[in-house]
Parts: sequence; C-alpha cells; structure tokens
Amino acid sequence: GHALPYCTIVIVSKTIKEAPKGCLLASDFKTAVQICKNDSDCIIAGGETIYKEALPFANKIIATEIDFDYEGNSFFPEINKNEWTCTEQKKIPEIPECKIITFTRNGDF
Repeated sequence: GHALPYCTIVIVSKTIKEAPKGCLLASDFKTAVQICKNDSDCIIAGGETIYKEALPFANKIIATEIDFDYEGNSFFPEINKNEWTCTEQKKIPEIPECKIITFTRNGDF
C-alpha cells in the first residue's frame, strides 16, 4: 500500500511505531482530530473502534467494498442510508471484486 497523493492520512494505532511513508501517526482519535483540524482533505484511518468514534464527525466516507466472503472480526459500522448518499462508485480494474464507494452526509453538517 501507499499514501494517497491528494490528502493527508492519519493512521490511529497504539501498536504501529512508525508511520508508513507519506502518512502521519496518532496514538488516539483526539490526537488525529488535532492533526486534521485545519485540513479539509484529511483522512483518519484505523480499525473498527476508530471508525465508530470518527463517524459522527465525518462529512464524507471513502470506503472499499469487497465482494468476497472472508472471515473477520472487525468491520466498518453500518452506514445509515438516511444520513448518507452514495455519490460515486469506482471499480478497481486490477481487483475486480473490489470497488471504491464515496458517501456524502445528507443535509447540514
């Protein structure tokens, strides 16, 4: 993997000791928010707990949907279709079972 060239990515983790090239690292959600506070194109990345904590503050979700059955114990929270609208879907030619979906929050944020 690699950083996205059009945004700042802040990875929230207590176990990662060094941020991947092109990314920033925060030990908790509060620190990640401080890093992103003046950056409208900032993405907070983490696990299930971080996504649940961050979702009420988000105005956009960029999610990877995987059309494949697999075992796992961490998942992105359910997206409430009354609060969010799918605004874009892109297939990934190199990985046909995956697509990138962008959701935008409905109404005032």
